[in-house]
Amino acid sequence: MDTNNQDNDRAVMAAYGFFPKMTESVCVAELFRMYREMTK
Repeated sequence: MDTNNQDNDRAVMAAYGFFPKMTESVCVAELFRMYREMTK
């Protein structure tokens, strides 16, 4: 992955309040949890 993509990934993780070392599966689970809360 090039530096621009890594910088973008870090920015998106920070925007959602995620930790940089979170796995993809943990991120997806958290995004679904957040979506579920928003759509109640």
